[in-house]
Amino acid sequence: MAIDRFQSVLMNALLINEKDQISSCTSKSPQFMANWIHLVGRPLVDFVSPSSAPELGRILSSARVHQSSIGVIEVVGEQNGTLACASIACASNMSDGKVLLGIEPFSLEAGDQPSSCLPLLYANVSVFEALSIAPAPVIITDSSRRIIWANREVCRITQYSLPELLNKTPAELFQGPNTDPKTIQEIRDALVARQPIRRTVLNYTKNKDPFWIDMSISPFHDSLGAVRGFIGIGANVTQFITLNRELELRERAAQAANVAKERLLGKVSHEMRTPLFGIVGALQLIRNKNGVSGQMQEFDIIEKSADQLTTLIDDLLDFTSLEGGSFRILKREFEILHLVRQVIAVSKAKAESINVELRSNNTHGLTDQRMFNDP
Repeated sequence: MAIDRFQSVLMNALLINEKDQISSCTSKSPQFMANWIHLVGRPLVDFVSPSSAPELGRILSSARVHQSSIGVIEVVGEQNGTLACASIACASNMSDGKVLLGIEPFSLEAGDQPSSCLPLLYANVSVFEALSIAPAPVIITDSSRRIIWANREVCRITQYSLPELLNKTPAELFQGPNTDPKTIQEIRDALVARQPIRRTVLNYTKNKDPFWIDMSISPFHDSLGAVRGFIGIGANVTQFITLNRELELRERAAQAANVAKERLLGKVSHEMRTPLFGIVGALQLIRNKNGVSGQMQEFDIIEKSADQLTTLIDDLLDFTSLEGGSFRILKREFEILHLVRQVIAVSKAKAESINVELRSNNTHGLTDQRMFNDP
């Protein structure tokens, strides 16, 4: 049977008034216009089969309640009431009870029975019904990229009603001041080349509120392979992109704070070394000029304490170098017993002030062997 793929259901359209009468018709097909133009003012139910009358009523009432609906009806001839064709009917609520009914007829080859076509037509309708209530936005355009159908999610996100969307291009409805022109040009180039494309675009609602949409767009063809239009299925990724940008801003702020901390540590460390070197130098001069043998140990303790403070400052500088990626490990010889004696000497006065005796016990017989460490 010669059943074409689904084409633009609004290529052939009837405007149905609140009394379910045909108010007007429009089509690019002269044959369609010839068949319907003289039927204006007549009830549409007169031109469908009795078995299709309930389905027609459902399509029209559902469109008035839910903005859009779709189904399959059997159109009959004006004179003898015999079946003329089976058609997909796509209804869109206009206003004041009026409904725009798109009709897409399906021709039959000789010998085919109309009833044999209906399962295939209903299969297409089932897909459309699923798309109409899908949580993802779905838009169908004709080959000139004008909207001929959109599901409820598109209306919810964009705040446009379906009649406001019809016969408009997505570009004139949704693009705004911060929409990336490079991305739009890439989409246009793909559509001109009749190629599928997927891009994330910043769009705007009817009230000029921005939202991000990740949209996949593909052409659809008729039975001869000609492109009849495009279908776009997307996802509202506004929340994801907003959260991702907030995380990027926080990461940049943390990195900036870390850099500021490193700079502060480096500056403080360098500033502390300058007066410390002055203290160490003055101690050496006092010991060389006025040193008394009984005071040499005290001078040694002060000098060793200054050396420890210098090492601590060097450690702070090493920390900033480590975070900055420029840390180097140094190698220095030291005598472990000498180090133990230094620790005891520096801490002895503090220990005695709290009545604690501090001493070392070399139970393992360690000698002044040389070892290596990083100062």
